Amino acid sequence: MLDREMEKQMSKPNTNKLKVNKIGQLVALVAGLTLGSTLHADKLSVHLSDKTQQQMDAPKNGQRMAEIEQYFGAPSEKKSPIGEPPISRWIYPDFIVYFENDIVLHTVIKKS
Repeated sequence: MLDREMEKQMSKPNTNKLKVNKIGQLVALVAGLTLGSTLHADKLSVHLSDKTQQQMDAPKNGQRMAEIEQYFGAPSEKKSPIGEPPISRWIYPDFIVYFENDIVLHTVIKKS
């Protein structure tokens, strides 16, 4: 009879251990959130080379000829369209812009 009582007790989950485990997880979560909110991020400054700056200030794919000419001014040279669809080039001092019809396909930055 005593053996059966012991078997019943041993087969039951220990709810005290479960409660302690849950409390421990809760304490760890709160501590993590508290510490996480006090962390700071440093500002990273990166110096851009002249080449990178030129690339940022170059015509972008999808822009139209009128936008390019309005922003960058007239190119030093305009090459006539070739092929089908017509591909043309505008040559600027720092880059060359390739167009399909009147839309920018690609911009090539010239080597300094």
